[in-house]
Amino acid sequence: MWTAAYPDPGTQDGLWWTDHADVDNPVLAEFLVPPTIEGTAAAKNSQNPDLDYLFGGNVYTPPAPPAQPPFGSNTASATFSFLIDGDEEPVEEGDTEPVGAGNGT
Repeated sequence: MWTAAYPDPGTQDGLWWTDHADVDNPVLAEFLVPPTIEGTAAAKNSQNPDLDYLFGGNVYTPPAPPAQPPFGSNTASATFSFLIDGDEEPVEEGDTEPVGAGNGT
């Protein structure tokens, strides 16, 4: 088990910013592409190695019709990699994997 407090999204203030077509009515689609964050998560048990991680959002390209996106219109895409510190092969990785985004309800 690992923990990474305050991962850096690469902005000057350390926050993720997104633009809104209407600032008074943000919509879920405006949050579907989070920034790329990468770093090292510390192992909760000091006897275990740390975890290097990379996670980033991408614009999702749905399959050609008649197929449907796996999560409806709130489908995002993520690229990720998790690598035990000192290992050469990732524990888990994915490239432009579809991800469902909830509606907050």
